[in-house]
Amino acid sequence: MMTLLIVAAAVAWLMWPTAKTPSQPALPAPSDLFRVPPAQPASPAKPAPDARAAIDSLLEVRDRLAASGPLDE
Repeated sequence: MMTLLIVAAAVAWLMWPTAKTPSQPALPAPSDLFRVPPAQPASPAKPAPDARAAIDSLLEVRDRLAASGPLDE
């Protein structure tokens, strides 16, 4: 029980606010409350990947495997 009290006191001492840390954060200036951020330039459009070529490649692999016969002989 005494150990628990010592640990609690040490934690409270470490967490106690000091004079250099304000208890409340500073409020923003009224002019900053409704400030609009600058517009970001549009990102360049990237070409879409060729999905049909990927599908055709997978179909070719499937056909080659089917033509080679069973694998567990």
